[in-house]
Amino acid sequence: MSDASALATIGRLVRGPARRGNSRSLPVGLLAVVVVALVAPFYLDVFWLQVGVFAFAAMVAALGLNLLVGEAGQLSLAHSFFVAVGAYGYTFYASESQDVGVHAHAGWGLPPLVAVVLAVVTAGVAGLLFSPIAARLGGIYLGVASLGLVFLGQHVLVNAEPLTGGFNGRDVPPLTLLGFSFDDVPGKTLLAFRHIVPETFGVLLAIEYLAMIVIGGIGSPGGTLAGALFVSSLPVVLQRYSDALPFLAESPSGGGLTAGVAARFCYGAAIVVLLLVEPGGLAALGRRARRRFLAGTGGPAVLPAPSPAAAALGDNVASATPSP
Repeated sequence: MSDASALATIGRLVRGPARRGNSRSLPVGLLAVVVVALVAPFYLDVFWLQVGVFAFAAMVAALGLNLLVGEAGQLSLAHSFFVAVGAYGYTFYASESQDVGVHAHAGWGLPPLVAVVLAVVTAGVAGLLFSPIAARLGGIYLGVASLGLVFLGQHVLVNAEPLTGGFNGRDVPPLTLLGFSFDDVPGKTLLAFRHIVPETFGVLLAIEYLAMIVIGGIGSPGGTLAGALFVSSLPVVLQRYSDALPFLAESPSGGGLTAGVAARFCYGAAIVVLLLVEPGGLAALGRRARRRFLAGTGGPAVLPAPSPAAAALGDNVASATPSP
């Protein structure tokens, strides 16, 4: 596929299909989801609680990217950079200054909730500093420029050892909320949240966030949540059942695909299938199923209108495509 065809494909994918009507709230369904989310932790296995923790963390970040791409119409590939700013910011604000081996790690030792607020503000300031560039670019050009932030962030995270711990990263202080410490939650997988390294916030994470909103449906918060759940939980689930799946291996030398690599194949396949079947993503598939259900029951089949910014972003990408 030529570069022109690839850019045109991105434009069609971002624009999505034309939709009619206004969206309707579903308070009963939303209430059911909230009730299930509150009750499920008391009955689920620890593994599925771990999957939920990863999924909720991905949902928060993906919703931010969906707001930027779907509502503001800005194509950004730097989301992993801003997530890193928030993560390392919280670690710095909440940690005490201490010596780890031959290295000194700086910190302010603030209460966890105060550190959370300051970390959010710090990530916002980082976005504000990038805004002059974002205001002058659009479409695929902004995406390429924002990707430079990821490489810049990797360089800073590796070399600013007093703040970030360098290549080996640093431990994250536990978050205490209403007397409950997340450090008390069992499970080895949750230790990943207690230690962050620069490699975590590289280009692969930026692509995964973009895959979340594309698979879920750009401009749709509900679709973004579904896409984040799919992308974030798939590697963990594949790892859990790697013994039962013949094409998976626990290590690269095991004679098969690792869970992470297999998950990325699934992401790519899902995007290609959605591009061919329903460019609007999982959200559009859900609306189509709901329309057919309402048509079968005699109810009105109304679809929400697309986000103007998302459509404009698709137009910008398509307009940037050179004529063949």
